Amino acid sequence: MRVLSRHPWMAALVLMSGLGVASAWAQEKAAPAPPDPDTLYADFVGALEQGSKRKVKKALEQPEFLSAVRSDGKTPVFALVHTEDEELISLVLQRRPELEHTDQDGLTPLLYATQQGNVVAVRHLLQSGADSSAADPGGRPALIHAAVEGRLEIARALLEAGAEVDTHDRNGATALIYAAAKGYYDIPKLLLEHGANASWSTPSGETPVILARRKNAQRLVRLLRRHGAK
Repeated sequence: MRVLSRHPWMAALVLMSGLGVASAWAQEKAAPAPPDPDTLYADFVGALEQGSKRKVKKALEQPEFLSAVRSDGKTPVFALVHTEDEELISLVLQRRPELEHTDQDGLTPLLYATQQGNVVAVRHLLQSGADSSAADPGGRPALIHAAVEGRLEIARALLEAGAEVDTHDRNGATALIYAAAKGYYDIPKLLLEHGANASWSTPSGETPVILARRKNAQRLVRLLRRHGAK
């Protein structure tokens, strides 16, 4: 204390320094917590469903918004399934977000949009460079998901974007195998028109014809026969 009293300027410096630290601590303590990703996602879904260009733009202006990860692993790009407004989808994809991020189920935005049946989102994701061959943990790419769900126009979009028609999952089943097992007609027809192997056989010996017969889908059986199915 005697040293400080002999040097008043030192005492003032110490006092100012202490006040500065206290002020910074108070400001840090008072700073609002960053927005919760789940809340951000929910608000963004609401903006998309409302078709609010203003709200979507405001969300996109937030730093790192498109890379915020929700508790289930989804980023805001996954929310595009909630709109078919091409302008809003384009606003998001123009920001060049990560398109191959996977959620807790191992789905990319493209796989998720395929599952949800949003062909507009699927087309824009493909146009923006989404990988049509990206597969879920079971080895099923978007084309197989489209075949399972009966998403004809999504299957068409995927094939037109270059999806491999005879790609198979870990069970050795192709999109045609799954579509035949469902007894569909239009999707097998589309797949066959794009060169699908009508005689494909899984490791367990199942073929499109065998599966179509189980569903009593005689019209499909005839279609497969016309394409050389055995």
